[in-house]
Amino acid sequence: MSRHLDDWLACARAALALALAEAEGGRAAQAVIHAAAYAGRALAIARDRSFRVLEGHALTALARLGLALDEPAEAVTRARQALALHRESGHRLGEARALRVIGEALYEQERADAAAAHWREALALFVTVGSPEAAEVGVLLGG
Repeated sequence: MSRHLDDWLACARAALALALAEAEGGRAAQAVIHAAAYAGRALAIARDRSFRVLEGHALTALARLGLALDEPAEAVTRARQALALHRESGHRLGEARALRVIGEALYEQERADAAAAHWREALALFVTVGSPEAAEVGVLLGG
């Protein structure tokens, strides 16, 4: 990887990290809007430089932020885009996270059965990769 490419990747990762930190800092609308701007910047860099896994992470972050902004349909769209990228790249943890967000968005749309199906798929992947996020999804499934 060239030095220039390393710089772009670092910039995209930093933008995504800022988005996630801003979102974790609170659910206030202003914090979510700032986080979405950072995630959008990360997405633009990732797409421009063909960082496919990072693009998936940015899309998942934007999907989560869509949920925080009460936009579950947009969240499903973004998370499905992320899911496709992660499946294409073989990034199983990213795939599981996208599935979890799809489930959360479907649940918000009062589609509990569809949500549970996505959560079960996410749970299986989280268990496979050894992620502690499996326990959180287990709670969503009532376990």
